[in-house]
Amino acid sequence: MFDYLRGNITKQIANYIVVDVSGVGYKLYTPNPYGFKELENVTVYCYTHIREDEQTLYGFKTEDERDLFLRLIDVKGLGPKMAITILASCSINGLVDAIDRENILYLKKIPKVGEKLARQIILDLKG
Repeated sequence: MFDYLRGNITKQIANYIVVDVSGVGYKLYTPNPYGFKELENVTVYCYTHIREDEQTLYGFKTEDERDLFLRLIDVKGLGPKMAITILASCSINGLVDAIDRENILYLKKIPKVGEKLARQIILDLKG
């Protein structure tokens, strides 16, 4: 739907930012809203999640971060909210390295990730 939004950040809350694009405020859930500076002109890479009862925008500082998010939501049993939690809990390089090395202990340190989900992430994303 949206590839990116470019505008000024007008609000930062614990799990989302609001980006003003030509007078329209877009609420984007993001892994680290405090990685952005308020009133800064930014480009935020987007993913639009549409369900029967909601439409949600997710925002990312880089295309690589968004690409990893898209890979995570393809994992069986892992949705966008959980993928955001995972990205907020560790660095992209740390996560990729843990998956490649099959480091279940690293993945289990992420909130709400147990042994079963950690193994599923490795199974689906290794390589």
